[in-house]
Amino acid sequence: MTPHSHPSTEHLGYLPHVDGLRALAVALVVIFHAWPHALPGGYVGVDVFFVISGFIITRQIAEEMATGQFSYAAFLGRRIRRLIPAAFVCCALATAAAYVFLMPDALETFSRSLAAVWGMIANFYFYSNTGYFDAPAAQAPLLHMWSLAVEDQFYLTWPLLLLVLFKRRWSRGQMLAALAVLGGLSLAHSQHAAVTAPEMAFYLPLSRSFELLAGCALALAMRGRTAPLPGRALLDTVGLVLVVGSAVLLTGSTPFPGLAAVPTIAGSVLLIAAGLG
Repeated sequence: MTPHSHPSTEHLGYLPHVDGLRALAVALVVIFHAWPHALPGGYVGVDVFFVISGFIITRQIAEEMATGQFSYAAFLGRRIRRLIPAAFVCCALATAAAYVFLMPDALETFSRSLAAVWGMIANFYFYSNTGYFDAPAAQAPLLHMWSLAVEDQFYLTWPLLLLVLFKRRWSRGQMLAALAVLGGLSLAHSQHAAVTAPEMAFYLPLSRSFELLAGCALALAMRGRTAPLPGRALLDTVGLVLVVGSAVLLTGSTPFPGLAAVPTIAGSVLLIAAGLG
């Protein structure tokens, strides 16, 4: 048993294709930041990560809840052990560089962003202080931590909601219907905000929830299934076209996330589903 495993979830197994999708998401984001004109929509890699997070977490905790072995404290402990070491190293390196290269005013701003990271509110901080596509963003060394804050907020809330549904003995169909309603409301809000308040739409969890919930819904829909889905090659191809096509066609001026994020989310779901079973 590994340090992060659990007796009720060991049989779920490792999913190498999900790690492959993670690698694709990282590549999209890195290319976007290094050569933005080459891949103007590469920022959708973050959205791929949100789908993966929703899927992986729900896949794990739903199994534990179904067998009565779920512990919220143990779940948070696993998240802390997984995320804190890498976050600490990243922040330490960024802090060292900031003290060497930043002027006093910029260093003070960096210090506030560092506090927001450890307070798990980096997305709210950057929403209030800078735009993701604005020039000042290049001077925010911890800007990328906004997405981790969104995931942290998801980790604090979603397991509790799912636990309530399990304790009320909701069927799989009822749970998926509830997710469809919540996801639909989030998407509607996201689309409205993407047009009227784009910074809010980009950073805040309500307009990102439908992306995470798509992964959650996939995990619940596929729970207990051992046979692969038919047409796996087609699912892979369509999913890859949707994700990469979004990275190529979207730009910083595209109202986002909202409906513009749907192809990326759908493609991510297809790519994960194709490798299951």
